[in-house]
Amino acid sequence: MVSEQKIKTTHNISSIDVDNEVIVEAYNIGIIDDSKFNRGAIRSRLPANKLVVTIEGENDESILKKFKSLPERQIPNLVIVGGDSNFDNSCMTVEWLTKNYRNIDIKIIFFSETNDKEKLLKILKLGVNSILNIKQYDPDDIESEIYKVLKGGRKYSFDDHLIEIMLDSLVIKKDFSDDKVFNESINERDKQIIQMIIQEKKSVEISEELNLSVRTVENIINSLISKFEVKNRVGLVIKAYKKGLLD
Repeated sequence: MVSEQKIKTTHNISSIDVDNEVIVEAYNIGIIDDSKFNRGAIRSRLPANKLVVTIEGENDESILKKFKSLPERQIPNLVIVGGDSNFDNSCMTVEWLTKNYRNIDIKIIFFSETNDKEKLLKILKLGVNSILNIKQYDPDDIESEIYKVLKGGRKYSFDDHLIEIMLDSLVIKKDFSDDKVFNESINERDKQIIQMIIQEKKSVEISEELNLSVRTVENIINSLISKFEVKNRVGLVIKAYKKGLLD
């Protein structure tokens, strides 16, 4: 007979023990939404032995107090934030999380129904890892989205079409003060790939057009992200504009 499962947490990644033997790693999850129903719906789709909800509440001062009192081992690896009941409060929550847990690098998934470009731009600038339109998103996919964000390091996982929102909305000032040597290190193929990212093309499409393997394309993009010292494809495109590499 299997004994009762107990969850132990170390360095904010939990371990599920059965008969004192670790059988699976479990990530700590936070759920922040003004709707109790929404929080319950999200929680019900998370496997309790792999994604452990260690904090939950509304977008207000009380959730920040809960975070401050959390033991280190229960600090979430990822927080899901609902942004529709009070968008400004949700943004303040995200900003507080990214500022106070910068060293831990908490991942953030932001749920919202908005298509407002200014609001989406604000969310992007706050540094969330994923933006999901709750009207278009299948709740049953939330587990896979969580793992995609958790395993993606600092790479954003939102759809490439948000790049267009960023570029349409952001006034980009070019600064060529120290870019000459850097720009010369970026070849025409690099520029071509960045242009294709702007066109919302996936890696597989880029690979077909350039007659390269998908892995090669991914390696080039990751290399560019590292070279530009940015976190994701959005940052890559913006930095390329700033440096005058794109028309």
